[in-house]
Amino acid sequence: MRWSVTHHDEKVAIDELYYHASDRAIAIVVGSMIEMRVSALLKDAMVEERTSLKIRGETIHSRMFHSSGPLGSFSSKIRLAYLLRLLSERAFRDLENLKDIRNLFAHDIEIGSFELQTVSDKCRNFSLVDRYVTDTENGIHGDAEALFGYEVDRAGDRLKHPKERYLLTAQVLSIGIQHGAGPNF
Repeated sequence: MRWSVTHHDEKVAIDELYYHASDRAIAIVVGSMIEMRVSALLKDAMVEERTSLKIRGETIHSRMFHSSGPLGSFSSKIRLAYLLRLLSERAFRDLENLKDIRNLFAHDIEIGSFELQTVSDKCRNFSLVDRYVTDTENGIHGDAEALFGYEVDRAGDRLKHPKERYLLTAQVLSIGIQHGAGPNF
């Protein structure tokens, strides 16, 4: 697994996932990491938190992004990022799908594998991987109009597996969001 990490804690979490994590842990932790990327994307578009007004000792940011605040859910963050044109429709749809998969693993004890029909069907619906993932050695060139190419060894084989599609989609989202790809991503 290759990730663009911004914090040591992310590196530790990714290493743990890579070496000994269940499908449930992968879905939940990777989904949470992407949620943090979307939160950071939104915060970058806002007034800086350190200069933000305070209400009863709390910044507006902390109130907005608190779990019970208007931007506390992954869904509301994804929707606002799209409405602010920070994401394309394709990125919006893949984020919604990734969030739904994460929530299946988090809230349904019977969902424990990416191979279950419900989950694998959702993983087949990811579209960014087909646009951005490349493996030139094996003839996978992605979309020539994509903003970047994400070179992946054995991409053809990996894209056939639901867990790999989930992970590769998360990696493409992470790269695009971190680099402010915006509405063309």
